[in-house]
Amino acid sequence: HSLRKSCDKLIQNQSKLVYNFNIPSDFDETEYAAAIVGSDQVWHKWTPLDNELYYYYLQFMPAYKRISYAASFGFDSFPNSDREIHAKYLKEMRAISCREKTGCQLVKDLVNIDAELVLDPTLCVGRDYWSSIEERPFFTLPKRYVVVMLLGKKDEHYATIQQFAMKNKLKIIDIMDEKNYDIWKLTIGSFIWLIHNAEFVFTDSFHCTVFSILYERTFTVFQRRGDGFEKMFDRISTLLELCGLSQCVYHEDGISNVPLDFSGVNDSLSLMVTKSLTWLHKTLCDS
Repeated sequence: HSLRKSCDKLIQNQSKLVYNFNIPSDFDETEYAAAIVGSDQVWHKWTPLDNELYYYYLQFMPAYKRISYAASFGFDSFPNSDREIHAKYLKEMRAISCREKTGCQLVKDLVNIDAELVLDPTLCVGRDYWSSIEERPFFTLPKRYVVVMLLGKKDEHYATIQQFAMKNKLKIIDIMDEKNYDIWKLTIGSFIWLIHNAEFVFTDSFHCTVFSILYERTFTVFQRRGDGFEKMFDRISTLLELCGLSQCVYHEDGISNVPLDFSGVNDSLSLMVTKSLTWLHKTLCDS
């Protein structure tokens, strides 16, 4: 409920909402100059529905109107069952951009098309925008805390984090704590506030990593554990490499409590934002 309210507040002037990959019968493609798909793992087939890839490759629009921005596959090789479908639909896209190097290489290897490497849109709007929607969570917070957001299996990662927090006298705020109903009532703004004000952030989430970078938090990224998730790390490693923060990936030698040096990170991001938005602007103007 809180997430839906946040989305309704942030996303204004919606003309149509579509669920379950079903295009409304009264849909008129002539009302739109272009369609853009992205930026999450839109080309990773998650459901048994036959029309999922049809929908996310924008097949309901003419080919010259189909654009991807920062699209992601979430795997490093095409499943044999869907390979021909991906090839057909990729060839029909008017312009393709991906948010990780693996995605660009997949496109090149399969259909010999050069996909543009661009930033996720959460980074393109910048810190000032996200700060404008921040709001302090309604529940009582410790003075000093670490944020933990692990979407995969926690296993030994969580024990390592607990040891770190205890050693540094920090409380843990676990974003994925299913037993904490206060956490599940977080809005997008309060989620961002928690990261902005954390002493440290521990995560295997792409977007939690994004906000840690935007707010210059010292953070550690774990490779996600769990069936089907092991090959999703390239979108994070690509981002860290672009920012010169590859040292933030967890290694078995432990977690450092030395604050990160963010000098140069903003310059690197600024260059990539300009490159990404220039590509998007040119692509849309050519539509």
